[in-house]
Amino acid sequence: IKDHIAEVRYTILELRTTDEGSADLEEALREAGDRIVGGAGIRFELSVTGTPRACGSEVGRELLRIAREAMRNAVRHAGATCVTVELRHTDDALHLVISDNGSGIPKEELALALSRHATSKIATLDDLESIRSLGFRGEALASIASVSALTLSSRTHAAKHAWAVSVENGAVAEPKPAAHEPGTSVEAQELFFNTPA
Repeated sequence: IKDHIAEVRYTILELRTTDEGSADLEEALREAGDRIVGGAGIRFELSVTGTPRACGSEVGRELLRIAREAMRNAVRHAGATCVTVELRHTDDALHLVISDNGSGIPKEELALALSRHATSKIATLDDLESIRSLGFRGEALASIASVSALTLSSRTHAAKHAWAVSVENGAVAEPKPAAHEPGTSVEAQELFFNTPA
């Protein structure tokens, strides 16, 4: 019952964000982080700068979806112990950065992580025998990249330095060396620049 009440409260916050705009967007982001990340015993940090006045209606809802999916990936797949969400609103653009200190993504898998219908859950043939869900997800990063200028930066704990790959207008660039602590950052700049929102 407690989990059900939390889910209902979270849904109400998401709906209020849609109707009331930026005042509740920060609250909804914090609630999502506390629920997804904090519920797993992981440290969660949120920073909102600027006044996201354009975040009513569909934009606020989509921001929440993007943030939730990236936080779930950090918790469920990367083994992170800290997740940070930063939302910046400037005069003409929204920027969202979600960082974790998890296992990181190797250089050779960065472009694959941005592909549609890709998954990190199947590494060997034996993994097909132990699938526990019927859903197939794996389009989160590709979907985020389709509505923003996205940069994926990551460093595994064994790597000497990080690598970053960017996507703009659907084109995935070659990985480049980057400065980054072990873990992964998803930086979505100019959110919804190419969509009517």
